[in-house]
Amino acid sequence: MKVTDEAQAFLAPILAAYEALDTICVFDSSCDCGSEHGDATHHHLSLSLEAPLPDDIVMPINGHLNVAWNKELNEKVANIIIDYNDAGLFVRQ
Repeated sequence: MKVTDEAQAFLAPILAAYEALDTICVFDSSCDCGSEHGDATHHHLSLSLEAPLPDDIVMPINGHLNVAWNKELNEKVANIIIDYNDAGLFVRQ
């Protein structure tokens, strides 16, 4: 997993403003949108500033930012990049 410098720069003042908040969570908002027969699930990885769950995996990205995800996402999360541009904060794989 990688968090781009642009994403870290965007998140830094938000995280600094909320002292209790130091983690961005990656979660899977899966759906069946890519399946005509409903037999395959399409994965959408999304981001949240909610507190991680107790059994989430938490990885420090730098001195003030952590990223968290649940165990089921472990393989999917390895290759993602959290990025930021004019459209906002997003995940690319």
